[in-house]
Amino acid sequence: MYPAPEVLEELAASLRDVIHEVEATPETDPEKAYLDFAARLVRRVRHTLAITPLSPEERFRAGQGAAAVRILDILTRWTKAHPDERFVTGIGASGRIEITFLDRDETRGYFQGISVQDAYAQAAQTIDFNEGDL
Repeated sequence: MYPAPEVLEELAASLRDVIHEVEATPETDPEKAYLDFAARLVRRVRHTLAITPLSPEERFRAGQGAAAVRILDILTRWTKAHPDERFVTGIGASGRIEITFLDRDETRGYFQGISVQDAYAQAAQTIDFNEGDL
């Protein structure tokens, strides 16, 4: 989920210009230098890019979206690397979401969560920690 290429190009050009400006006016306090640097960058791009602060709820949702993309990426790689295996998602007797990884009819992995994303995240985390295997 990267910004559009033209947004990145605008940021890169503005960043380059700001770096050259800042090099010409060194600051003694590093924290003030970073604030000055950020202010110059925002001032430079404000005419071409919209900078909109996100509410805590929007930041949370964006984080959830990024996590979902990562989870599905890990599970997609696993599926491609193990074409003879599969995983089945269902709801268990306790009402929790269950994911069972099967090789033929043998269970290779079992995960349970309070939501689909929770169960899938546990499976993806295990696969990631085990370098692509259950």
